Amino acid sequence: MPWSRLSGPDGSRSIAIDDFFLEPGHTPQREHPLAQGELIVAIDLPAAPIAGRSIYLKFRDRQSYEFALVSIAAALDRARRDHHRRARSRSAGSRQNPGAPDKQNPA
Repeated sequence: MPWSRLSGPDGSRSIAIDDFFLEPGHTPQREHPLAQGELIVAIDLPAAPIAGRSIYLKFRDRQSYEFALVSIAAALDRARRDHHRRARSRSAGSRQNPGAPDKQNPA
């Protein structure tokens, strides 16, 4: 499971990526659980065989904007040159929590 490592005035801690993006709920002004003065110092991603063939695309309105209107990451696990075992993709910028399952369009 991916983790984000944080560091701040009160020391260091880790948060699972699944818990990093907060749903609006009762605190719509908060998008993440970072405390005042905390910084993300690392993101630990486990090795995944499917990531051997992957791509990341970022669509921006203009070159001057840093944030993506939509970003897409895709990975393909190929058993042979002409046969695919599985494919995975994620998009961001299209909903509040990019890691959450899409409840309206379940996979």
